[in-house]
Amino acid sequence: MLEELSKISNFGNIRCIEYIWNSINSPIDRQNLFIHCICNRENLSIPVDSIITLLKYLELINKDGDLIKKINIDRIDMPLSNIISKRLLIKIIEEGFIDIVGVENIRFDVIDESLTLKKVSIPIIYSGLRNIMIELDILKEHKDVKSLLVVDEKYVSYFKSKIKIIHKKFTLEELKKKLELNDINGERAEEYVVEYEKVRLEKNKYNNKIRRISDIDVCAGYDIISFNDEESKSIDRFIEVKSITKDYGFYWSNNEVRVAKEKGNSYYLYLVELGKIKNKNYIPIIIQNPYENVFLEEEWVKEESQWYVSK
Repeated sequence: MLEELSKISNFGNIRCIEYIWNSINSPIDRQNLFIHCICNRENLSIPVDSIITLLKYLELINKDGDLIKKINIDRIDMPLSNIISKRLLIKIIEEGFIDIVGVENIRFDVIDESLTLKKVSIPIIYSGLRNIMIELDILKEHKDVKSLLVVDEKYVSYFKSKIKIIHKKFTLEELKKKLELNDINGERAEEYVVEYEKVRLEKNKYNNKIRRISDIDVCAGYDIISFNDEESKSIDRFIEVKSITKDYGFYWSNNEVRVAKEKGNSYYLYLVELGKIKNKNYIPIIIQNPYENVFLEEEWVKEESQWYVSK
């Protein structure tokens, strides 16, 4: 199972794997395999147990107690690295690697005409797996974007077939559940901000007027009305709340952008990480005039997610 590989942080390099593989030309005891490695100083650092686990996972060896022996393979004319690469990809993809990474993190780079995935999408417990995939040239560093890995062209088809199946499973009902969850998270974030504002403005005698309006006016372009400071006597802060994850990504509608532009410095964007709101000292990310400081700011990447088309 893929979970076995998550327990290993170092599989060595292809030279190490080939050395162990060639050392099992006949059945060998695990202890003798260790002795065989330490007799040569160059091989002292080989992670023997990790490589045994990998080869067993790929069904290239059998392990009966401590006795290790090779399994006959069909393509003996193929380099070992190619055999391992293909077997590894087939197995990890079948066992849910794309689900772990998240299909939304696998994108096609139009400029380089390559399939990419975000480095951070591979959980840290799979760092050993990531490194051996790089060692085997399944994945490569993106030449321009340090945060991306590129799938070697030879292996794109393995990803493509599985991604197609995943997309087919993403039914209308699942989409509805996702939207419902987004609504729930949005409400939780808004309720948190209302309480946050009331505490921030506890000395403002009008703070009972701080409230959510998104539940009664969906076209307002903001979620909460509040005050800038303790001296404010009338509503002068209009807050749009976004529930975010670690990448700070969120959807911002055309109407919200338009209202942000109109209200300028009176409009605020509150970015809330729900996983942190129970922390006593947590403060959401607060951005004044997000039209200028987000929408027009090059540091923030904007993507058009949908268009309304009519005739």
